[in-house]
Amino acid sequence: MFINWFNTKEVTILAIKLADDLSAELEKNNNKSLKKASEHNAKIMQKICVQLNQYQQKNKLNFLKKSKLANEFRWRLIEIGHPKDFVDSTTKELLMHMN
Repeated sequence: MFINWFNTKEVTILAIKLADDLSAELEKNNNKSLKKASEHNAKIMQKICVQLNQYQQKNKLNFLKKSKLANEFRWRLIEIGHPKDFVDSTTKELLMHMN
């Protein structure tokens, strides 16, 4: 049981999936007007947070796992090529939704 506390493999996979899902949805959003894009981005973040909440209902996230998830999410968004200000604000929003 104690060893599971340090196992961050699942949250790493989840973080990469969330970042990839976010990026894929944003790609679909490229041709929309600024107002519609903003509304769509908010809906995308809601979907990401719902996925995170569903995971948290089944799995307890300790401090290490929360940190790992946020860090992997952030670096995946950077790898994909999103601007730093977007990455920072999105990661903060994700962190706020973690219990």
